[in-house]
Amino acid sequence: MRGGWKEVAKGGQWFKLYNGGFAAHPGIVRLRAGETWTRWFDRDQYGGPEQRRFWHNDKGGPQRTWTFVNTGDTRHDGEKSNARGNASYCNGDFVYTPALHNDSFREGITDATANLRSQSRSPKLHSSDGKSSTVIFHHFSPYVICGKPVDGANPMTGKATDGLVIQATVVGNVACRISTDSGQTWTAVSLDQDAGASPVDQGTGNFAKRNVSVDATDLVKGTYGWQVALNWSGNAGIDALTFKTTTQVSQSIYPRLNPGGSEVTYRTTSRGVTAFSPNFSLPESQVDQFEQVSMRSANLVYKGLSAGSARAYETTNNKPGQVVLRLRQPAKPIRELRAAIQYGLRSPTPEGSEFSLEVSTDQGKSWQRFAESEIADDNEFSSGWLAGKTAVNPTTGDPILVRINLYAGGYTTGLLQAHLYGVYESDPPQSAELTLGWKENGESKTWSKIVDNTSDNQKFQIPTGDKIVDEFVRINVPQR
Repeated sequence: MRGGWKEVAKGGQWFKLYNGGFAAHPGIVRLRAGETWTRWFDRDQYGGPEQRRFWHNDKGGPQRTWTFVNTGDTRHDGEKSNARGNASYCNGDFVYTPALHNDSFREGITDATANLRSQSRSPKLHSSDGKSSTVIFHHFSPYVICGKPVDGANPMTGKATDGLVIQATVVGNVACRISTDSGQTWTAVSLDQDAGASPVDQGTGNFAKRNVSVDATDLVKGTYGWQVALNWSGNAGIDALTFKTTTQVSQSIYPRLNPGGSEVTYRTTSRGVTAFSPNFSLPESQVDQFEQVSMRSANLVYKGLSAGSARAYETTNNKPGQVVLRLRQPAKPIRELRAAIQYGLRSPTPEGSEFSLEVSTDQGKSWQRFAESEIADDNEFSSGWLAGKTAVNPTTGDPILVRINLYAGGYTTGLLQAHLYGVYESDPPQSAELTLGWKENGESKTWSKIVDNTSDNQKFQIPTGDKIVDEFVRINVPQR
């Protein structure tokens, strides 16, 4: 509500809400060869308020004026404080240009057909036998994908741009599809929709080379990742690819420089994340994409999420219900599992209510519990979140199974949402260029350093002046 803090200050009876959110999404960014991540401090760096890119339903994007952020030296002494700061979002740009003349591009894909090949001549990505060939590139980060609202106000309900832009040099006919639910559903995207697309090398036959640029923001905004599938056959293929993904990042945790000299610590680790959220809007005939159906309890039915159904699964009696979800292993085995579910609940909480999560890495032969609900007796909300994490024994091939146990103390209950995250050990980080930008007396300054992977804790001294304004932090991993 607007001015809600004034109503709270008056006192009175307010609903008691517990377990209203979860902390499971890993704060891990993994950069691939050919990828640059730039984290901007100023949300207006794209060219002013009319060019802002955000994910919010208010014009200009989210902001908060009651905060200690950006106030300098914080004070809170009784009724007096300097908490009238101005905190807002900023942006993070991921620009990924994989090298296609060798196999280094494979660290940026989730899947490919066996006949996919790379070479130095055109087309660089091609089919080895002329039959249909497919490659699926992907992006995932802790930051929500945002966009510039076309109406200048609301990118949520209106159209938006500049959240995901795909630029490519293609040879012949190349089809494109995009998924935001880990490949459970796909949307076709035309690579010929850009009015500026033009042939740059006629070559022979119908296999002309052309540059294309597609803005797919409306398909991916509000999500944390995407998959882009590219398909061709015959002599067609791809010579160049660039994916630019713009995200919304908290300005409050931007790595700030200090005036009068700063010490910067650079840390790296060999970690990556595979994420999976079951698409509960799919019909029951397709739930085998995410569920181990044979392990579902007999008293649990799949309803699917829709305008008339808030629960994806629901128990049919007052007994405990179980459903088992699958998390597919990436190329590198998962070493840590994180998961979160939203369950249905009565108010007041029935005695004996229990919701829990278990994991199996041996196809259900054994189970390990790693999260169990703690619900306050005076909870007055009709749902809650449960999250947890656990180390898992590295295995390859077989998916990780997550069993969800639902019991509402003798009443019916259900499952509303589920999110699964696997943290895996990636290849050792390669050398990268670290660049920091700031302003002194209105003049832009930068400092750059090539950082190697010989140490995961490197410290550098930055020669900042007495009065500075942060601009950006950039990490660039060169192509191999």
